[in-house]
Amino acid sequence: MRAREDRRQHLERLIQRALSELPQRRAPASLEHRVIEAIEGRAGHASQQESSGRERIRRGGFGSWGFGVRAALIACCLASVIVVLVGLKALATRVGMIAADPSIAGRLEALRHAGEAAAALGALPARLIRAIPSDWLLGGLIATAVLYTVLFALVAIGYSTLYVTPERSRS
Repeated sequence: MRAREDRRQHLERLIQRALSELPQRRAPASLEHRVIEAIEGRAGHASQQESSGRERIRRGGFGSWGFGVRAALIACCLASVIVVLVGLKALATRVGMIAADPSIAGRLEALRHAGEAAAALGALPARLIRAIPSDWLLGGLIATAVLYTVLFALVAIGYSTLYVTPERSRS
C-alpha cells in the first residue's frame, strides 16, 4: 500500500512539474471585454441603490450634511470646549489650594525629596558614560552595527536555505 502512495505522489509531482512548465494563456479579448462590462454594470447598479441618505452623508462629507445636522454638531463641539475649559479652571483652582494646605505640605516636601533622589540616581549613568573615552564609544557603536549586519545576513541566508526551494521559486 505504501508503494502505491509513493507512485501516486511521484505521478502527482510529474504532472505538477509538466503543468507548471506550460505557458500561461490569456483569456479571449471578447470574454475580457464582457467581464469588464458586467463588473462595471454591477458597480453602477450597486451605486444607484446605495444613494440613500446615509450613504450620501458618508461619501459627501461634512459639506453634504443637512443644515440642522451641521448646526447640532457644531453646538455639541462648542459645548464640549466650554465644559473642558471650565473643568480646567476648577482643577487649577483646586491645585493652588492643595499646595497651600499645611497638612499636605509635608507630603509635598517628601515628594520633592524623592524627585531629587531620582534625579541624582539618573545622573549616575550620565557620569559613567562621560567617563568612557569617546574612541571606545565609537568603536562600540561600529561593532554593534557590524554585528547587526552580520546577524541580518545570517538570517537571510538561513531563510533562503530553509524556505526558498527551486519548486517554490518557480511559482
